[in-house]
Amino acid sequence: MPLLLPFKRAGIHERVFQATIYPGIALLACLILAPFALMGALSFGDPTDWWAGRRWPNLTYLVNPKRLYVYYLTIRYDYWPSMTGFNDFYGVEVSDVDTILGMKEAPRLSGNWQQRAQDALACLKERMPWTHLQVLFTGWGYFKIEIPFTAYTGLGEEAWKKYLKRKYRTIATVNEKFQSEFLTFAHVQVPETPNPNLRQRYPLDDTWLMEYRNFLEHAVRPAWRLAQPSARFYRAYLQSLPEIGTELSRLNAQMGTTYTSWQDVHLPESVPAEAAQRRSWEKYVREVINPYFLEIKATEGVVAKFRKFLLQRHGTENKVVAVYGVPRDRVSLPATAHEITASSAFDDWDAFVRIAPLESLRVYSSEVIWQRYLKEKYQTLEALHVAHGTALRRFEDTPWPQPAIDRLDWEEHKVAYLGEMVFKNYRRAWNFIVIASPALWNTARFTLLFTLLSLFINTTAGYALSRFALGPGQMVLIGFLALAAFPIEAIAVPNFILLRDLGLLNTVWALVLPTAVNGYYIYLMKSVFDSIPKSYLEQAQVEGADDWALFWKVSLPFARPMLAVVSLYAFLFSYSNFIWALIVCQQRSQWTLPVFIFNVNSMEAAGPLLGALMALATLPPLVVFVFAHRTLQRSLALPRTYG
Repeated sequence: MPLLLPFKRAGIHERVFQATIYPGIALLACLILAPFALMGALSFGDPTDWWAGRRWPNLTYLVNPKRLYVYYLTIRYDYWPSMTGFNDFYGVEVSDVDTILGMKEAPRLSGNWQQRAQDALACLKERMPWTHLQVLFTGWGYFKIEIPFTAYTGLGEEAWKKYLKRKYRTIATVNEKFQSEFLTFAHVQVPETPNPNLRQRYPLDDTWLMEYRNFLEHAVRPAWRLAQPSARFYRAYLQSLPEIGTELSRLNAQMGTTYTSWQDVHLPESVPAEAAQRRSWEKYVREVINPYFLEIKATEGVVAKFRKFLLQRHGTENKVVAVYGVPRDRVSLPATAHEITASSAFDDWDAFVRIAPLESLRVYSSEVIWQRYLKEKYQTLEALHVAHGTALRRFEDTPWPQPAIDRLDWEEHKVAYLGEMVFKNYRRAWNFIVIASPALWNTARFTLLFTLLSLFINTTAGYALSRFALGPGQMVLIGFLALAAFPIEAIAVPNFILLRDLGLLNTVWALVLPTAVNGYYIYLMKSVFDSIPKSYLEQAQVEGADDWALFWKVSLPFARPMLAVVSLYAFLFSYSNFIWALIVCQQRSQWTLPVFIFNVNSMEAAGPLLGALMALATLPPLVVFVFAHRTLQRSLALPRTYG
């Protein structure tokens, strides 16, 4: 149907008018749709678009395969600016994520990278201890500030939460078993795992930590397990020294080395021969490194010194027996801290590391474990070269092949990762709405209660004003309409005080009661009831219908279209209620959806997440409008009144 009826004689003035009005209508439509277009565009972006100040997301990766893999690397290695994981494994010094996104194609892999990746995954699964692992996909950067229950940390942590949910079903069971106080599974965070640069012991009797250990070793995909590189922590230690700092030239001068980049600095497995490097290595191993990343070569002489040390440390043979359960001369020296189960024995082992012969100490890093795995599997360098397509001088020169792991994981799960890239914001927004807050349930409860109560009150009031010849009925209707002319904000203060005195603040009734009566709804319903022929009502009375039957069986069937209109208006009003809900329901447990999104925005959330939240929030009224648009059109003309 055209917006304007055709003229019988379209003169020049009429044609100019038509040529003017249609572009104006089109422009108005564009202005109305522009915010929705911007919201939709934001919802498909990512924090890199937000940080770069782009209003429209860069979606070129959808049509460029090389760009697609580069984008996969950016979301795999943290959105935060440091990019340390990417730098460590790719041998670069990237300062921010935009540098990676600026790459035209992903780093090239030489040789048989598939075999290197498969060997590394087998090493992760079979040899790498849980203390050396962390989960990939742990930093999507959707918040500037740390918000414990909302700071989403990626697919790796989500896998941990799903693991707990599958195993224990409810958060109450989790809290009971682990003596925790999580409100929902969204509040669950990854336990703190051993930091290679912290001299600390992790209690093996901690059931929460051991549950996470079981998750790392058995329940998460090997490709998501990231072996912590010791070189990064050693470099951080060297850069913390005042005499070195971040100047590579000062490091070379102090250590007698010729490094050209910090990425060339690695932690040797055993003590270096050069004096300056030896002193630095000894201090780091004896005082800084986590004991789980050390190993002692237990020769006869070292074991004898360990047993003598135990006697000096505990004082008597009986105390040694009390700790180890065997006489001192039968106490064995564990090669690594992973073999120790008792806290006191761990403390003894850690204390002995500080005085043990320096040549007996070894760094037990993920790189060392990987190189030993290759030695056991291939025996000779020639066999390794044939399998991996490399040419190395020794096994110790074999780097951890994280780029190959990334590429293999991408090739095997490309479709799943593409879906994650495109719909990641919507999945996170849905988790926020459904898991992280009761806002969705609060909104559904409020809108349902408000719609039903509005229908009942306003329909009965309109029927009463239409059916019964009340003396001041017209004045009552005018009063209702006059009240409807004032926004709720104008009477917010007295309503707030009244609700406070009644003790209804932070309840659903504080949202429903002040706005359930609406003069406009009453006027609509009265107009419908006025249009019912009086002969129908008189005939029903003759047949024995009482006032209640006249209302339910005669009047309401005539009012069905307007009942649908009032229901739709009541739903839209209650669903979009923001200011009043923000005033009377300030507790987190009573937030409605608009208030929840407002508070997420106040947490400095990134634009893409907010765009997805708002897009999901607009779906219910959009769906209702699509199914009820004919009813809305029908309501634009009021029925005429019969005499």
